Amino acid sequence: MSSPHLLLVVALLCALIAAVAIFLRPYSFKGRRGNALLLVGPPDAGKTAITSFLTFKQALPTHTSLQVNETQATFSSSSTPKDRAFRIIDVPGHPRIRSQFSNYLGDARGIIFVVDTSNLARSGPAVAEHLHIIMHALTSLPPTTHVPSLVILSHKSDLISVPTSSSRSKIATDRVRSILERELEKRRLQSVSGVGVGSLGDGTEKSAMSGEMGGEMGGLECTGSEGFSFETWEGGEATIIASSLKDGSGTSTVEKGNNSDSYEEARSYDMDGHGLGSLIEWIEDLQ
Repeated sequence: MSSPHLLLVVALLCALIAAVAIFLRPYSFKGRRGNALLLVGPPDAGKTAITSFLTFKQALPTHTSLQVNETQATFSSSSTPKDRAFRIIDVPGHPRIRSQFSNYLGDARGIIFVVDTSNLARSGPAVAEHLHIIMHALTSLPPTTHVPSLVILSHKSDLISVPTSSSRSKIATDRVRSILERELEKRRLQSVSGVGVGSLGDGTEKSAMSGEMGGEMGGLECTGSEGFSFETWEGGEATIIASSLKDGSGTSTVEKGNNSDSYEEARSYDMDGHGLGSLIEWIEDLQ
């Protein structure tokens, strides 16, 4: 083969390889999963205490965070024989800081939205606004990006009153589901009608979060549903589980887990929604 013909074949092969690489590149990123767990939610919901327990396996006294805290924790894996290390990123719930979760979204394997169940009846609109921001961000991710799993943690479930012999965890998760679905449906209807959803918050912020996210927000679309429902939400699966955890200033509902070198005692003590056992199992099952 003459030299010009050889050069032409080589050039064509290089062009073909480049075209295939460009075509396959989006698919290589689509399956990429990060190793970050983002703890988000309103102030004083218990995010920092949960971060402390997941990291050090004991509940330490905490105070309201004013900056993002990052630690690392290792969990068992239900899919592989090896333990997995996760970055635990605690994002404060203050309106001026909480949007920083978006800085870590690209590396997120899961998002834990922490709700104070005992206070939700009063704070429902503001909590729904915050959750709407998260859901909008998830549904706005590029199609080639891995979408993190979302869990809504019905936290401080030990502080709610329940009838004798009733399931505390079920009552807690049902309360969170009912209130948040109602408030998110209000926001969905306002968005559809063209009315700004910022006015549905707690009155302390004038659409600050909506402005940071680029105007009107979507992300509440549901499949085959007359109103908003987590079960039919088009953005993916939104799991709701109950939990409770006291800090070191009082008797902890996971007291047995506080003195353990593993999560096993905390998991076994997770009866009727107490402790963080259900959350730990959710993390271990992350794909």
